[in-house]
Amino acid sequence: MAQAIERHPVPLAPSNESAQPNSQVSDPLDRLAELSARIRPYSTDALAIALVCLGAATVLRLMGSWTNSDFLFATYLPAILAAGLLAGIPAAVGVTIASTLIVRLFFVPAYFHSSSHSHGELIDFLLYLVSAALTVSFAHYCRVVLKRLHKRNLTNEILAKELQH
Repeated sequence: MAQAIERHPVPLAPSNESAQPNSQVSDPLDRLAELSARIRPYSTDALAIALVCLGAATVLRLMGSWTNSDFLFATYLPAILAAGLLAGIPAAVGVTIASTLIVRLFFVPAYFHSSSHSHGELIDFLLYLVSAALTVSFAHYCRVVLKRLHKRNLTNEILAKELQH
């Protein structure tokens, strides 16, 4: 009465994916995680990224200066976020400090450069620094999550190769 049951291995992935594992195109989040994992804080690459982010934000701010807007720091918050995600906290803090100096020296109207600062100018700088601190912390947490996802992805790839072996 005992019958032999024939077992067939169940494929872990659809057949079209298992035939082409290396030709698979990674998504932008994977590429961002790989880039973020390669760049170490306090490295020359991190400094270069910070300078590129700061330069791009300053160029955008110069292009927008003809509008006479009150948004002195609008282009610098995305630069802080990009520097923090790609190069870490030191680069983001560096962009924050440098952008504060750049805005103070080049974009604040001349009548504000007197010895006494206006109440509105001080509030603008304070709000910018608070927003920048929140942006730096958000970028740090996103960078940590990206590193964890990248490690798990590498572990899953190794496990999948072992299972295929």
